[in-house]
Amino acid sequence: MASSSPSSLVLRAAPCRNILDRPEFRSRTVDTHLALNNLKALFKAAVLKLDRRRLTCFIDTLDECDEQQALEMIRFFEDLTNTSTKNDIPLRICFSSRPYPHMMIPTSILLTLEDQPDHAADMKSYISNNLRIEDPKLAEELKLRIMQKASGVFMWVVVVIPILNNDDRWGHPTIKRQLEELPDSLSNLFKDILTRDKENPDDLLFSVLWVLYAKWPLTPEEYYHALWCGLKLRGRADAEIPDVSDTFVREKINRYIVTSSKGLVEVTKFRVPTVQFIHETVRDFLLKENGLGYILSHAGPKRNSICHDMLKQCCGVFLSLCSTLDINEGFRGSHPFRRYCSLNILHHANAAAEHIPQRSFLADLDLPILVQGLRLFQKPPRYTEAVSLTYILAREGLSKLIPTWLEICPNIHIYGEEYRHPLFAAVNESRHTTAALLGVAPGSPEYQLVKRMNASDIDDTPLSLACRLGDFGMVRLLLNSGDDPNHTNKQGSSLLWEALKGGHDSISALLIEGGADANRKFHLTNMYLGLASSKGYHATAKCLLERGAVVDSIAWSWQTPLLEASRNGHEDIVSLLVEAGADLTRTDQKGRTPLATASRRGSPDLVRLLIEHGSDVNAKDKQDSTPLALALRAGRWQAAKTLIENGADFNLSDLDGYPLLLRSSREGHGDVVELLIQHGEDASMLPEPPVQEPTRNPLEDYEPSPELPIGPETFDNIFMRFL
Repeated sequence: MASSSPSSLVLRAAPCRNILDRPEFRSRTVDTHLALNNLKALFKAAVLKLDRRRLTCFIDTLDECDEQQALEMIRFFEDLTNTSTKNDIPLRICFSSRPYPHMMIPTSILLTLEDQPDHAADMKSYISNNLRIEDPKLAEELKLRIMQKASGVFMWVVVVIPILNNDDRWGHPTIKRQLEELPDSLSNLFKDILTRDKENPDDLLFSVLWVLYAKWPLTPEEYYHALWCGLKLRGRADAEIPDVSDTFVREKINRYIVTSSKGLVEVTKFRVPTVQFIHETVRDFLLKENGLGYILSHAGPKRNSICHDMLKQCCGVFLSLCSTLDINEGFRGSHPFRRYCSLNILHHANAAAEHIPQRSFLADLDLPILVQGLRLFQKPPRYTEAVSLTYILAREGLSKLIPTWLEICPNIHIYGEEYRHPLFAAVNESRHTTAALLGVAPGSPEYQLVKRMNASDIDDTPLSLACRLGDFGMVRLLLNSGDDPNHTNKQGSSLLWEALKGGHDSISALLIEGGADANRKFHLTNMYLGLASSKGYHATAKCLLERGAVVDSIAWSWQTPLLEASRNGHEDIVSLLVEAGADLTRTDQKGRTPLATASRRGSPDLVRLLIEHGSDVNAKDKQDSTPLALALRAGRWQAAKTLIENGADFNLSDLDGYPLLLRSSREGHGDVVELLIQHGEDASMLPEPPVQEPTRNPLEDYEPSPELPIGPETFDNIFMRFL
């Protein structure tokens, strides 16, 4: 269902044609394959729009799904049929499946094919049409016995008849005995076919392996070349690659498909024919019942890795001969298997790496030949001719090969190609690949960090993106993997600048500890310490100073770090800078000292800190304003109080010529008034407080008016006067 096209379901029905206009499906087209959950939602929405139209769905080979997927599919259709029934929509679902695995569907009708009367008639008809025995009497005897031994299993008949036909064609006088010796059960019959004779065991082995483990179903021509490669590995093939381009060769290939597989493999009738097992029961026998062990002994739990490694070797044999082929040789030419080998040799190596080391394979890989094939057959091409194997492994999502390759070539920071960096390519493909590339195990906290990676900016590197996003863990991983902490983009911005600008103090400190240049200049200014001081990044400022940053360097605003920290009220940064020897007398463009800017900011603790380290409380700026004057103009009375307590000259007037004592009194700052008087200010300057007369209660002078009697006559008189 996940690979079905919605247009082939119910969207063509008139009531359902506007389903794709819904917001959740609007970006899709009817021919686009949807994610499974979206497809379920789309199918359900379409069914519920049928308006009592009848719909019957036939779902074949349920047993060929993963068991959990099959159960989820059944639950989905159960819920859907319940909903459709409530809406009077006649929806019917028909599943076909073999008896195993058992699927319990409570509201269902079970139809067992073997128990149906016409099933036996179909088997008799098949036997009559396909049994090729020259002796009519013998043929009739065999037909009856085949029906008896088959016990209703149609596939048993399909497998046995070619065996009997071959015996009769070769004139064997023991056909009836042969039939009796054939096992009754299908599994034992497959076993008998695999082990009956020892002729051409390599043909049978590679036939089975290529149908079982190929990345996609092979065409007959690809199959022919694939088996030739397997036989060449065993020293049993001709030196030259067989030519399969002539039409007369195809009949020979079809015969070889049957003989090499002992009748277990057939060619499909599709427009582009492919090779497959005669039935999925063959695959089940080989894998689920370990029938593969009869022709590939001692594989054990490494079976899948061993099989993929053999197919990898077949691909390697073919590609090793491709260096002499024309680069424009297409897969429809005389060497169609080249396409499969070029696109899938790394896939098989990655699968084999589960249990079989691939170091030698990777070290000896002919990368130019591989890249040539990838560029020839991938449409559109993904890689340039100069692509690195690191990038290919990351881009293709080959997570099991990456750790081995990094042992050979540890550098992952190779820039270029579509995603500009192997890590971005890995993130685009799978998190497992990214984890392998970074050397972290799936499930670890670091592993979760890769979810946030997103190559959105064409000038980004993984490290610059992690710095900009504030991803501390990812920055640490990338620095540990050898990335350059002093990388700059095209605009000249460094990683440290990106981290500081984004407010990521801990990342900035991490970059400095990792080797970022503490005194790097940007637009002719030493920006880092000034920016860290301005924003209050204590950890970064400390790291910068420890690594030799100039404490009085000029930042982009032409102010020292101490001026920036003072202006923004960062007491801890000011303390750090002062202890590092920052100059307390350096001024900004207006001639203001750090104490003046701190006073204007209004932090009494910061003002006190600067005074304690020797700042001049009466230093004047270019407008002859002292720190006290700046504090008063900004309304920073607590800062002003601190300045006065520490000897600031208060015998000055503000811009209006108004004495400080009077201004403090006028604005209600009694603590400042008391402080000024304690320091010798003349209290007589203060105006006398106004004398307030005692307030009287207005109710004290209230005398109630005499009550007026209101009776009927009085009311009438009032009413008449009103009229």
